[in-house]
Amino acid sequence: MKIIEVRRHSKAEKWEDLTPEGRAIAEETAERLEKFYHFVISSPKKRAQETLIAMGFEKFDIDESFGTLPGDELAYYEQRIQKIIRERDLTLLGAYFSLPETRTILMNHGWKFIEGLRKIVTSLPKMGKALIISHGGSIEPAILTVLGGESLDGIGGELGYCEGARFVFDEENTLKTVEVLRL
Repeated sequence: MKIIEVRRHSKAEKWEDLTPEGRAIAEETAERLEKFYHFVISSPKKRAQETLIAMGFEKFDIDESFGTLPGDELAYYEQRIQKIIRERDLTLLGAYFSLPETRTILMNHGWKFIEGLRKIVTSLPKMGKALIISHGGSIEPAILTVLGGESLDGIGGELGYCEGARFVFDEENTLKTVEVLRL
């Protein structure tokens, strides 16, 4: 088996620098992580990189495959999404999943995320492990594409800071299971 563990970044101010609380969450989460990974990878965003540093990782690669939501594709729906948020008291991600057009965009983003995982798993040795720090809104669609769901309810809601998923592949690099990781 090969395992890729993907975690959401920790709490950050204005989407960049980790807050003191965010550092504490990352440090506590580090105690639950494996002690060795063959690959440690970050989204290009500063908050993801700072999360890895707070977890004690000094060296890691940066991969665009694990970035944020495709804002350019979602921008057209912004007014409708803001209306849904107000009317239904949903989070941004919840609103995106509630609208069929934006849910399709998210699910396509999830498939691209899975393809990024497949590229990494082919480089892992037998029994290899990788850790990726990415973003809510990117991880959830990837989980739902594997589980066949279309709603955040199917995975217990949005991921919190440093929560994520464990993607398990067999020796032929076939994705076998995904497990949601909560704190």
